[in-house]
Amino acid sequence: MSPRFSIITVVLNPPIEDLLRTVTSVLGQREGNWELIIKDGGSDPACLAAIPSDPRIRVITEKDTGIFDAMNQALDLVTGEFICFLNAGDWFYDSSALSHVAAAVASASDADFIYGDVAKPSSRSGFERYADVLTRSYLFDRMICHQAWFVSSRYYARPERYETELPTGADRRFLLRMVLLNHVRSCHVPKVLVGYRGGGVSQKPENARRGRQWADQLRREIYSPAEYRRLSLRTTLLRGLKRTVYDTVGWRIWRRMQAVRSGK
Repeated sequence: MSPRFSIITVVLNPPIEDLLRTVTSVLGQREGNWELIIKDGGSDPACLAAIPSDPRIRVITEKDTGIFDAMNQALDLVTGEFICFLNAGDWFYDSSALSHVAAAVASASDADFIYGDVAKPSSRSGFERYADVLTRSYLFDRMICHQAWFVSSRYYARPERYETELPTGADRRFLLRMVLLNHVRSCHVPKVLVGYRGGGVSQKPENARRGRQWADQLRREIYSPAEYRRLSLRTTLLRGLKRTVYDTVGWRIWRRMQAVRSGK
């Protein structure tokens, strides 16, 4: 029997077209054992009135102190076995997304964290693909897109949830604790499961900077000083190489190829 999925969308006056894109992608899943909880912080009623009617969709309006507080509130409402946070504007990549996750749950029944790959139209490559094994080295400078997480309700039953001190960074801190400190069993689905629009609160420069600093505080606690220095140096060198080769040489080659194709 396939697991029941709880999809959570946290909103506060989102563009209606963004919300409908998310909801429509959930309604279009071939795997039908799901619930969609739309946790609203007090939106304009006209926005919520646009949500399609379906018995599997629940809209809960309650004040919260921010995104992560709203997420924690929504976790108290779920009835599913695996939980995914899908923001307004993001979407399941195709109708098979939940079916792929259900198959992974069946094959790795002891996994509490299942994650897939992501379509990112705003990025140059258009996609982000992740490693099958989440090592300490890999997670030092890489984040798994939160929308591509499917975390078991038994793990979320633990007392520690999303920290609420800042508007960004709590998802990365949660990931580091879950994988590196609590050693949760994870399973990678090597398929694109969700589309990530980008933007929003986490992309604002000041919020992003503070979120990175907050995540780095925990990283310094998890990694030994020698390990931290070594991996920081590696990250700096790789970023410099990427800027030099990919962002400069690669960009020029791509532009030249585009010019040749257009006959210019």
